[in-house]
Amino acid sequence: MLRLRRLSEGRERLLTDLQPVDADGNDQLEPAEFDRLLNSVGQPRLDDRERRHLFGQEGRGLSWGGFIDRLLLT
Repeated sequence: MLRLRRLSEGRERLLTDLQPVDADGNDQLEPAEFDRLLNSVGQPRLDDRERRHLFGQEGRGLSWGGFIDRLLLT
């Protein structure tokens, strides 16, 4: 139970910290927003394969919850 509580708290903290990245306020992380996030922490952009894996073939945005879940569970 403690582990689940910590995961939940970590998820909420990440959502709070990452929310400013959502430049258009649509509650989704879009590829261009993710590029800006990576750049802000000195990381290179995703290559095409990584981008498709994260955002799918169409390159659509991810819900913030879906993105956080991928971060915490992958």
